[in-house]
Amino acid sequence: MKIGEVAYLANVSIHTIRYYEKLGLLDGTLMKREDNNYRRYTEEVIERIGMVKKGQLVGFSLTEIKSLLDAWASGELTIEERISVYAEKVTELDERIRELQEMRDYLSSKIPLLEAGFEPEFNDVETID
Repeated sequence: MKIGEVAYLANVSIHTIRYYEKLGLLDGTLMKREDNNYRRYTEEVIERIGMVKKGQLVGFSLTEIKSLLDAWASGELTIEERISVYAEKVTELDERIRELQEMRDYLSSKIPLLEAGFEPEFNDVETID
């Protein structure tokens, strides 16, 4: 497959594919260079891009995803280490959810003031915690 087809099937831009290549998220096993220097991608590249997108969706950075993909591929991570990686991310997500809930509660507390005709202060934002 050429890069345009991969982009279409994976629902990402050509720029994203090239960026993933630059970061090493899409390695040489997923593509070959033709005589005209065009990249020809294997079917597995769609799955790899999907894995990257899912990793981002659940909160992993591209750097973290790269490290995890490399470790998984080489068999470096034990089951216990995999569990630990996921558990750490769950803890981070729980903290982020807590922070978002505090922001939501803060803004929600301002709505009744606005509805009553008062102009709420926003200089107390640093008190959210």
